[in-house]
Amino acid sequence: MVILGKHELAAELVSCLCLLKMTAEPVLKQGLSAIFSWQNPEGSFGDYERLRPIYEGYIKEGFYLHTTSVTLKALALAFQDVYAL
Repeated sequence: MVILGKHELAAELVSCLCLLKMTAEPVLKQGLSAIFSWQNPEGSFGDYERLRPIYEGYIKEGFYLHTTSVTLKALALAFQDVYAL
């Protein structure tokens, strides 16, 4: 069972908008603002603490890692033209 949260969905939306070259859409800025506001203190993204009793020590690998990688991909796509070398 895959549990998607608002963090993953926002990141997927940002990725799709960038890949479709829809970077002028206002929802892109809203998505990026949301993503930045959701970053955890240690740098990861996602909020899965409610699942810790079930998955115990695997919460980082099973949930936070995926959400963080999806989010980093979205950020890379969103800013690839800004910081192109």
